[in-house]
Amino acid sequence: MRLLSLISRTPSPLLASAVPAEPSAPGIDIPAAIQAHVLWKLRLQNYINGKGEALDAAVVGCDCDCVLGHWIHSEGEEVYGPHPTFREVKAIHAEFHRRAGEVVRAVDNGDRPGAQAILGAQEFLKASEQIKKKLASLFLEFDF
Repeated sequence: MRLLSLISRTPSPLLASAVPAEPSAPGIDIPAAIQAHVLWKLRLQNYINGKGEALDAAVVGCDCDCVLGHWIHSEGEEVYGPHPTFREVKAIHAEFHRRAGEVVRAVDNGDRPGAQAILGAQEFLKASEQIKKKLASLFLEFDF
């Protein structure tokens, strides 16, 4: 049940550091990966507003540079690669990071309104929601 509450929870940077790790798939804590991706919208909004941490569009836009991405492109691929839900997670995760990188790139180019439009666009919101749902499905399907 912790996973379901994590998916529906409003992002909070204070809660993010307080969420204890729990056993999950080999090499990945799926609830923590979900939480990290929930927090991306807040991180990006802060970046648009000129607050928070410095972000690099190339790093943010790469789906292999976060903890989940490392797992997807290594152990996850090795163990779950042929599974349809895993393939969906991989594709949606890549789209999520591509869109997040576009937000950072727009800010870096001085286009804060454009960055805000990307962040609020249906494609970004859909990718954000889908990554949470598909990770939860993977978590439940394989009884991590």
